[in-house]
Amino acid sequence: MKRKILRVLINAIIISSFTTTAWAAPDWWKAPNEPVQPTKDISNEPVQPRKDISSSTKTPKVPEKTQYKVPTLNYVALKLGAYFPRSNDLETWSNGFNGELAFGHYFNPNMAGEVGIGYFETKADFAGNTVLGRATENDKITVLPFTVTGKAIIPFGGKDDSHGASPSELYVGAGIGAYFAKGESDIFIQSLGRASDTSNDLAFGAHVVAGGNFDATPNIFLGVEMKYLWVKPSFSGTFFGVPIALDPKLDGFTATANLGYRF
Repeated sequence: MKRKILRVLINAIIISSFTTTAWAAPDWWKAPNEPVQPTKDISNEPVQPRKDISSSTKTPKVPEKTQYKVPTLNYVALKLGAYFPRSNDLETWSNGFNGELAFGHYFNPNMAGEVGIGYFETKADFAGNTVLGRATENDKITVLPFTVTGKAIIPFGGKDDSHGASPSELYVGAGIGAYFAKGESDIFIQSLGRASDTSNDLAFGAHVVAGGNFDATPNIFLGVEMKYLWVKPSFSGTFFGVPIALDPKLDGFTATANLGYRF
């Protein structure tokens, strides 16, 4: 009976040793030919710092929104067309040639400034019978305007990456100018003969414009423009000993086809 109890007690101790060592066999349990592995001492090993993944994590790049380029561009334009007088003072005067050479600069996609030098003219011819006999009169007014214009631009039709500007644009604008005007008159009266005189004046005026441009190439553009102007020079002269003074209003509009180059 005692041997049976002792045998059970020994078995219980052995089973207890297996459970308390987390299934690790004691050294004395190993086979005689199996070398005992020494326990590794890690007390003196340096502690590896924990890797900070917050700084190494790359934030995904958000694609930038495509924006319209600001065209910091200059341009030169040749404008050819006609001048149409519309004041009562020039009611019977003819339409005449108009031309202009303009230099401009884009401040941003919706604003530009322009300076220009131009030329326009108008003529009038009169003939009839008077108490002094047959009379004819040939008059001509030529004007050299120097103008400054500010333009508000509406670009459309996408953009041209070669220079950053839209391939099409509409614009309106306003400005002021100095107008060098020259008046010429040649009068013939049958009983008095012929008399001629010329008068020059510098007058200041204002104008408004509207037009549009379209790119033919990345640098060359075509356009049309209409301009209405207000200016009133003063002329004076002497004919057959009689002084005459006139101050005709040259109010009217010009219409031009334009050829320009951006640089």
